[in-house]
Amino acid sequence: MFLVLPALGACSDTVGPERIIEGKIMYDQYCARCHGQDGSPVAGVDPPCDTDPSVAGCAGSFSDRGRMDRMSDETFKGAVLGGKQPGRRATGVAPGKGMPGFPTQFTEATLMVLVAYVRGLSGSRGPHAPEPPMPTQPK
Repeated sequence: MFLVLPALGACSDTVGPERIIEGKIMYDQYCARCHGQDGSPVAGVDPPCDTDPSVAGCAGSFSDRGRMDRMSDETFKGAVLGGKQPGRRATGVAPGKGMPGFPTQFTEATLMVLVAYVRGLSGSRGPHAPEPPMPTQPK
């Protein structure tokens, strides 16, 4: 019994598949309302960038791999912590709501779990990540 307890303590570290579950829980709680369950912005919630690119501070798509590949982890974390300013249409009509910041809800570790989960929605591994090797075809 004594030898089992130290092993159980090591199991409490957040590694492996439970990171995905924790990332999904955080995403569902803080992000999905505007950015959608699958990373595609929700229609009617502060016009999404994908359907109205003239709106700044709108709910961007996390399902767009190209966009997510270009976004650094630091930029993403900065938007989560500090929010994004309300946007306005190019004509100056119909201001957007912007995104609230969540400055006290995340530690650096939980932010990284959230970043990894969001990147997974598009298959992105981050900016400048090398492409995985293509499988070779047998000759």
